[in-house]
Amino acid sequence: MVYEYTVSKTLYVHALVNLICPSLDEGTVHLEEEAKEIWNELNPSNIPTLPTYQRNWDIINIQRIIVNTFTFDSFTEIARLKTLQLPESGAWLQAIPSSHIGTLMDNNFFRVCVALRIGRPVYRPYNCICGAQVSVDGRHGLHCGKGSVETFGPWSKEAQDLVHTIGTNLNQISGDSRSKQFLTQRISLAIQRGNAACVFETLTSSTSMEEIFYLT
Repeated sequence: MVYEYTVSKTLYVHALVNLICPSLDEGTVHLEEEAKEIWNELNPSNIPTLPTYQRNWDIINIQRIIVNTFTFDSFTEIARLKTLQLPESGAWLQAIPSSHIGTLMDNNFFRVCVALRIGRPVYRPYNCICGAQVSVDGRHGLHCGKGSVETFGPWSKEAQDLVHTIGTNLNQISGDSRSKQFLTQRISLAIQRGNAACVFETLTSSTSMEEIFYLT
């Protein structure tokens, strides 16, 4: 990501120098052209609309990596990857972990949520309390008849509009522009806790020795 940082900040500096004192603009910065060449090799003819912001360069590069690197045969994995690209699905990761305001997640819950998010093994195979075989990914709990809810947290248009309306009102009442963000994080955390709870509900009451049962 170094070349993205170099190009974006260089373009930003050019604009700033031209604004302050146009006569001092040297035209190029050290390694600027090299960084542009690397970018063009990786992402030919793909320049951000607003090139002075590094985030815009990162988005293009990340999309290329996703298309070229992540290939799945399973529709489940494809759906998981597409879901993770939605901003709401990762809102819980942006919440400040604090037990005082209820945003601190239990270690085991956090471990399960992260494993579900990145598609990694959760624990060793075992039999669910419903009798079904549970694989290492732990996803059986998300659709088990014993109790399951939403999975990775994608929101419908109606849900987005509702949260936007409530968040806007919270911003106006509290005077804190982050109120909507905090609300989104709380909802996202509740969904993740629900997912982890569904996974844990499939465990038998006799399960012990976590250091052996869980995959770390």
